[in-house]
Amino acid sequence: MQSIGDLSNATMLGGSTGNGSPGFFELLHIFRRLQLAGELSIQYKPSGDAGEVSLTIGAPQGPEPAATQADVERAHALLHLPGQIQQFRIVAGNGATRSGTIAVSTRSVLAILSDLGAEIVVPAADVQTGATKPSIALVGGETRPVVVVHIGRKVPPTAYSAVRYRSSQFWIDDTDFDSKYALTVVQNVMALAEFTDTSHAPVVTVPAN
Repeated sequence: MQSIGDLSNATMLGGSTGNGSPGFFELLHIFRRLQLAGELSIQYKPSGDAGEVSLTIGAPQGPEPAATQADVERAHALLHLPGQIQQFRIVAGNGATRSGTIAVSTRSVLAILSDLGAEIVVPAADVQTGATKPSIALVGGETRPVVVVHIGRKVPPTAYSAVRYRSSQFWIDDTDFDSKYALTVVQNVMALAEFTDTSHAPVVTVPAN
C-alpha cells in the first residue's frame, strides 16, 4: 500500500521525500492490534463490474478493553473519520477521506520489488567499483528489512533459498520465518498480478483455400 487517506508509506528510493508519514506506520500497528482483537474486518459486496469493498473499524461483540477502544479512537483520528461510523467504503485515490469512505492507493509489483531489493546488503567491492548502489537505510521505524538476505562466499546448510550472482552467494536462512513468509507473500502477489480474467489462449488462424 502506498497511501491510506492522507497518510503516505515510505519509498526506499524516494530520497529525502521518501520517509513517509509517521502516522502511516502508527496506523499499521494499530490495525494489526485491532485485527488480532477481532475489531477490524474487510467485506466485499458484488456491485456492478468492480464490486464494493468496505472496512469495519471497531465492532465489539461484548465489553471492549480500554486499550482496544483507544486504538479505535486513534485510528479514526489519524484518518479523520467520524467517530459514530464504524463501516467505511474503500475507494481508489489519494488525499483526505470523504464522509463514509477511505481513499487507498496501492503499489505496483515493480514498486514492491524495488523497495525489497533496495534493502538487500551488497558487496562493498561492487559499491566501490560503481556496479551497484549501497543498500538503503531502513525507514518508517522498521527494525529489520522485510526480507533479510545474507551474503557470503558459501551457502550454509540452513539456507531456505539461495542464488549465486557473480562471485557472491545470496540466501535466506531457513530459521528466519518472517523472511520466508514475506517472500511467499510477494510470490503470491506476483502470481495474482500475472492473472487476469481476460487472459485467453492465442488464436491461430489457418488460411483455407
